[in-house]
Amino acid sequence: MKCARGWLGLGLVLLMVGMVQAQETEVLSVPEAVPLGQERSAQQIFGRSSGYFHPFLSVSESYTDNLYNTSSNKESDYITTISPGLWLALPGARQPLLQLATSSNSPGGLEVSRFETETERQFQAYGLYRAGIKELKNNRDDNTVTHRGEGMLQYNFAGGLSLEVLDIYESDNDAYDTGLERTSLDKYNSNLLNALVTYKISPKFKLRGDYSYYKLKYDADRNAFRERDDNGFSLYAFYKLLPKTSVFVEYEYVDIAYDQDVLSDSEEHHYFAGVDWNITAKSRGRIKIGYGVKDFARAGADDQDDLIFEAQIDHRFTRKTSVFAKVSRKTEETDLETTQGVLSDNFQLGYTQNLTAKLAASLKATYIHDSYDEDLTVGSQTDKRSDDYYSGDLALGYSPQEWLNLGIGYAYGDRNSNFDTFSYQSHTVYLNVTAAF
Repeated sequence: MKCARGWLGLGLVLLMVGMVQAQETEVLSVPEAVPLGQERSAQQIFGRSSGYFHPFLSVSESYTDNLYNTSSNKESDYITTISPGLWLALPGARQPLLQLATSSNSPGGLEVSRFETETERQFQAYGLYRAGIKELKNNRDDNTVTHRGEGMLQYNFAGGLSLEVLDIYESDNDAYDTGLERTSLDKYNSNLLNALVTYKISPKFKLRGDYSYYKLKYDADRNAFRERDDNGFSLYAFYKLLPKTSVFVEYEYVDIAYDQDVLSDSEEHHYFAGVDWNITAKSRGRIKIGYGVKDFARAGADDQDDLIFEAQIDHRFTRKTSVFAKVSRKTEETDLETTQGVLSDNFQLGYTQNLTAKLAASLKATYIHDSYDEDLTVGSQTDKRSDDYYSGDLALGYSPQEWLNLGIGYAYGDRNSNFDTFSYQSHTVYLNVTAAF
């Protein structure tokens, strides 16, 4: 079954590559040249727009029939979430420049690999802060406040060299279905520092190097075994086949060091080949497939080697219809003390349809399969844990003004585990109002 899923993913990746080749149509635009020996003016460096300062506020009301994602004794609740924040950019921008998801289970901290921040300006800076104030009607002990702050600096030097530095700090908590069944929040603080350097050797050939440092720290002593520091390095070589499409090879190394000697430290080596494309706003994506090795430092721990892959695809069929897809197979860090690693297959599809100029509908579906690599004992059952996650989200949004959005939606969650105690279903309905300036 494991092998079948791998070949299914490979087939999907190859199909998507064919789609990309068929869509390539636009020629590359060339930025205005600066005469040799002449410095750029401040306006050319920072752009023609002044800096933008964008406050926003979102208020959400939701009801869930299974707050703690348990298989029995379900607890329902009403939840109010208030999310104030602001983002700013220099030079000015009307849309946030970053949309990065972090994950406490992913080696290196990022859910999927990141793209370069694309800008024709010589300098770009971006910052964001967002809070999440969550209040529960019946389970007030679980009221919490989360924080996310991120900042990015990019500078494009003359001669094809570009430097980008990113930092993301989060004070958050794991989902209730993480680890063993429980009814208390697992709060953590994390920080991701990422530096990215690219060098265009020629119009067709480009090199890229990444460094990342990820630190994870939990509040409760029961989660101290999960605290760790990750150091990661990546090297890419890109070759431009078409004006907006490049093929590449990549080597990635991640060193995972735990604070306590409960879970084993490890080193990961990833070898990829892939394709990148960015055909205007209509289509953008990355597909890569390769081989991954996870070497554990502890004697007796079984090393892992698997087929791994990743695909990120955004495509707009028309001005009203767009889809996105994320597909990945990778190793993750475990959330159980008695196991060493997890192999995770993730398939996510999304669809958005603008029904009118002010009304839009969206649909998202996700499937995740997690396989733990060592035996777990719960009660009288001993087995390697295997979980299948199914989730869906259907939403309708209405924007009476450009700065205001009203939303209503329904979310479904289902985990089917070979341990009955970890299986659950949940249903959530929500209303939200978002104002952004």
